Amino acid sequence: DPSLERRLDGRPGCTRAMEAIRGKVAADRYELLNPRVQFVGELAVLTFNYRSFVPLPEGGSRSSFWNSTEIYRRHGERWLQVHSHWSRTRASR
Repeated sequence: DPSLERRLDGRPGCTRAMEAIRGKVAADRYELLNPRVQFVGELAVLTFNYRSFVPLPEGGSRSSFWNSTEIYRRHGERWLQVHSHWSRTRASR
C-alpha cells in the first residue's frame, strides 16, 4: 500500500491492513485499462492501469490513476497472489 511506511508481509499483515480501511474507501466505479498477463512457468505477472472515480461531497467525482503489478503462483489448481505493487501516476494530480 503506497500510504504505508513499510511493506505488508504475509496474509495476516494484508488482512489487518484491509480490515483497517474496510468501509472507508469509496469509488463510484473503476476501470482496469491495458491488462496484460505474462506466464513464466508456474508464475503469472499481471500488469494494468487502474482508474477509479471517487465521489465528491459536492457531487460528481474525481479520478485517481494507478499503475499496478500483481504476481501469482500456481498452487495445484489455484493461483495465489504472492506480490502486489501499486503506484500513483502523474495523471492523479
